[in-house]
Amino acid sequence: MTIVRVRAVRPRDIDAIVGLWEASMDGRYPLRADVLGLSLAADPPTTVVDAALAEIDGRIVGFAFAGTCSAGSLELAPLRGRVWLQAVVVAPEWRRRGFGSALVRRVVELGRTIGATDVSAGGGLFYLWPGVPDSLSDAPPFLEALGFAFGADVGYDLRGNISGLRLDVQAGNALAAAGCTVVPAAAGDQGALLSFIVTEFGPEWWHDIGFFLDAGGDPADLLLLVGAGGAIRGFARIHTTASRPPGWPMFWRGGAPDAGGLGPIGVAEALRGQGVGRALLVSALDRLRTLGATDVVIDDTTLLGYYGPHGFSPWIAYRHATAPIGPLLADRGAPLGEDA
Repeated sequence: MTIVRVRAVRPRDIDAIVGLWEASMDGRYPLRADVLGLSLAADPPTTVVDAALAEIDGRIVGFAFAGTCSAGSLELAPLRGRVWLQAVVVAPEWRRRGFGSALVRRVVELGRTIGATDVSAGGGLFYLWPGVPDSLSDAPPFLEALGFAFGADVGYDLRGNISGLRLDVQAGNALAAAGCTVVPAAAGDQGALLSFIVTEFGPEWWHDIGFFLDAGGDPADLLLLVGAGGAIRGFARIHTTASRPPGWPMFWRGGAPDAGGLGPIGVAEALRGQGVGRALLVSALDRLRTLGATDVVIDDTTLLGYYGPHGFSPWIAYRHATAPIGPLLADRGAPLGEDA
């Protein structure tokens, strides 16, 4: 007799999930085991993740996970009460049989415990994608059938070759005029940097940088724009193949030795429009080049005109979608056997 069930993911399932993923994605998004593990298990005091598998006679044929913000910190208060569907994948030969929808309903059930009113596709504090990649043509009709509605906005991961880029006179003049310099961060900068970030940019970037440093990330992967008296006036996070934990711009890069990434990056509102942001950008890209990274990704941005002059163009396009959680959970569909 065929046994079909949906169950929770266990640590020993990681390699099998990666195998399912690779077989289902045709090489478009090469998932690494450490990236998946990071997304499923990172920072438990801050996030709650529910991940589930669909099995047929013990063979994994589907996988999905979702997350919520569970932190009690005041900085993350704007994100509490939200749930993000991070990924759902079903083996090609088992699609359109109810496995995907059953998995989605299983993992977004955690939204009930926090009083969530809707579910976002992608995004959150830990994600594989910030939205739904346009290249996954099966994803929109699947999500729309579940009740997700897509917005008009499109975001991008950008990609460019920076082998010919150098720190230029224009950048140096802008920094000098603002009385600023760009320096690598040091271990003692964490408190001041996080205070600056949450004030200027909000909870997502505050969490991103705080988690990176708390997880043992190298402070030198953060460049600081420093003004008079040592005040932090901007920052940029750079990513190389040696960066640990890995950041979003590196997730889909495979093993390319010249891969690099940038983001987040920003300057204080009071300095914007003075060329200082460009100077910080050029400084960060020049630093990446000196570290051996020339094929660089900038993740999750809409600023095509800002990055375009430096050789960047769209690599992955994302659309955002949400669904009301009540109808999604109420429509149970065909029953599948479930284990804890």
